Amino acid sequence: MKEALKNIKKNKIAMFKFRVIDWKYVNISFFPDYLKNNKLDLLKYKKKYINKINIRKKVFLDIKNNFQKNLILSKEIDNLIEKIEFCKDVYDVEANKIDNKYKISKLPDYDFYSYKFYWINKNELEQINYLPEIKNYNIFFDKQELIKLIDKVLVFFPELRIIFSNVPNFVYNSWKIYIPDKEKYSIQEIIVIFFHELSHYIRWYNMQKNLWFVYAFSDNYELEEWIALYNEYFYWNQIIDYWNYYPYYHKVYNILMQDISKEDKLEQMYEILKYKGFSKEKTYNYFLRFYRFTPIGWNDFLLKEAIYYNSYKNILNLINGWVELDYLMSMKWGIESIDYFLKWKRIKNVNYKKYFETMVKEIKKL
Repeated sequence: MKEALKNIKKNKIAMFKFRVIDWKYVNISFFPDYLKNNKLDLLKYKKKYINKINIRKKVFLDIKNNFQKNLILSKEIDNLIEKIEFCKDVYDVEANKIDNKYKISKLPDYDFYSYKFYWINKNELEQINYLPEIKNYNIFFDKQELIKLIDKVLVFFPELRIIFSNVPNFVYNSWKIYIPDKEKYSIQEIIVIFFHELSHYIRWYNMQKNLWFVYAFSDNYELEEWIALYNEYFYWNQIIDYWNYYPYYHKVYNILMQDISKEDKLEQMYEILKYKGFSKEKTYNYFLRFYRFTPIGWNDFLLKEAIYYNSYKNILNLINGWVELDYLMSMKWGIESIDYFLKWKRIKNVNYKKYFETMVKEIKKL
């Protein structure tokens, strides 16, 4: 199975990892080949692109045929094939973002893929008619205080790299956490770094210890974000009072689905996202992020951000039902793979609870 997964990893479709040209285009995806040759004929390239990912599809099907009895591997391959079909369907939309003369011949069925990948469709988006009740915590940490906290983290995880960078948001990417480089960080941002982003890192770290190699399963994304948010809220309440969770992104999707101008959409988005501490610039970045894999200005979406709603409750239901948090933190397996994992894998997790408890004390001390 390890060899099969390594082979899949070489051929995997990185659906959410298209490179970007420039931060001003943040979160709009571009095809990697286009970066090497910006005179590429995108219509002619389409055939080559689809042929390239069909070759990968064949690799996956060959592996599946050779490992028919391995249910985890079969589920993984089925998920990857769904993503291959999505990549084909969304080619025209992404090409149009690069060159607006490129004509979109057919729009994908976003609702189908939203439900397939994120367990939600348009009809399940909550209609929200009230504003969040947010306590205004005017608590800020300077960069040196943040560095002191990073030093505490490195006692537990010396391999981790935390990098100050020109990024608009916090980003975790294989052993590294990227942090916007600035002079002041709010208490909310501090909590996100050390509880949300570190949850991503800890699952990665534990997977290395438990499996002896790292592989992020393709149905992992929703569970990954649920766990990170669960830990964020759980420990947040031990540092400052947290508010009842408000479904910001459901509200934003409902705004973006309206038949109104781009300027009105941005203004209404800002009136909601300012409660999360967003500036107008960051709101615009999120405007582009919501249109990932979707034509800008269209009122149909791949509902990626909708998975954040109910994440705390989803994890609570899991750990009160049939699986311990230790298992959820043990590796980057997805929700559909946990039951198979429970049957055959023992856990060698790092003591992440001690890490979280230590960071609660250190943050409160500062």
